[in-house]
Amino acid sequence: GMPIGLGVIVFTIVITGIYVRRANSEFDNLTEELKEAVLPELDQLFTELAESQSAAGELDAASAAAMAAARLWMVIDPRAATPCLARALDHRPDSDEAADLLAERLADEQRWTDLIRLLRSRAAASPDAASAARFHLRVARIAHEHMADAAVATTALERAFDLAPDDAHVMRERAAVLTALGAPEAAHAWRLVASGAAGHAKIEALLALADVAGIDDKDRAAAWREAIELGAATARPHAGLAAAADRDGRHLAAAEHWRAALRVAATEERPDLELSLGKSLRAAHSLDAARAAFTRAQAADGAAAIIAGAYLAIERPAHNPRERDDALRALVAAAGLCSSDEQAQLAPVTIQLLCQRADASAVTSAAAASAAAASGPRSAPEGALADIAQAIALLPWVPAARATVGDVLWRLVGNTTDEPAWIDRAVELADDE
Repeated sequence: GMPIGLGVIVFTIVITGIYVRRANSEFDNLTEELKEAVLPELDQLFTELAESQSAAGELDAASAAAMAAARLWMVIDPRAATPCLARALDHRPDSDEAADLLAERLADEQRWTDLIRLLRSRAAASPDAASAARFHLRVARIAHEHMADAAVATTALERAFDLAPDDAHVMRERAAVLTALGAPEAAHAWRLVASGAAGHAKIEALLALADVAGIDDKDRAAAWREAIELGAATARPHAGLAAAADRDGRHLAAAEHWRAALRVAATEERPDLELSLGKSLRAAHSLDAARAAFTRAQAADGAAAIIAGAYLAIERPAHNPRERDDALRALVAAAGLCSSDEQAQLAPVTIQLLCQRADASAVTSAAAASAAAASGPRSAPEGALADIAQAIALLPWVPAARATVGDVLWRLVGNTTDEPAWIDRAVELADDE
């Protein structure tokens, strides 16, 4: 049984290899021959048929012939199908199939101007206002997302709204595009959506209103509160109110909002929310509760866990070199992930620990050189200089630490002659003081 099974496996592999080789050579060649020889003749045949039917006034037949040519090309060379679809639409402008396929082709080819022209013609030929409005909404999306043309997008939005001012879909799309454009009318547009909506749709409109740039802080908070009253099962409004309370210095109130956000948060949102809760509690001097929140955030993966570890590092004093090194690893790992505000809070302790470690290296290096009665220039320890380089990079957040960093750097390189760049840096720090 085993030899037969292995034989079947080997046979299958060989046959598959032969097929793949032929597919990549013979079949590709056959496809090219078909494309170069047969399809052009068929295309010409269908084109002539379409023209003759059109001349006879048989527009449906003419459109069908052009569509047949387009379908042939779609299999082999979709780009060549585009002019066939355009001819089919010329023969029968009300053909939704031809118009939809042509719109897809124009989008694939990124011919946005032609696509907008097509959509406008379809809007003009639409049997009802709601359908026409949807075409104008699509024009607005294309103008904004692919052409960066705010004027065309805004004009299309207003046409859509004029045609169907009470259509919920039109109102939502208009508000969304106005928001993306950064238009001042976006807030009013979302208020209109919210006023005509109910349940989940109203909650989403209120949350979108709160996200509009430039809205008044009181209006934003009112939108969040209304969404919460309506039963919003998301952390967003609670987190928004918490962040606003933190900005106002009401850190205990902020902590309560963060806790409310955690009660409805998705699993992936929890680390960031726990980190924010810890920062609010730390600002409110509730240090034990803050450490507990940071510990919960640190239990996850990702940036929030790394930053939470850094906050725990500055809350737990380092009593020995190992604890100091552990704290520094956490702080340095967080440096590239922090916001400016977070960096300002973490930088003082980071600089302090970096200087302590560099200073210890300087003392150790000097003692070793003295014991060995070494002659000639002494090289500063590379690790210590790397620590000082990191400390210098953090000085913009803690200008008052320049003197401390400069003193440690002088002890590292003050008696050497082979570190001129570092000596210059030490002099620069001293001059700044």
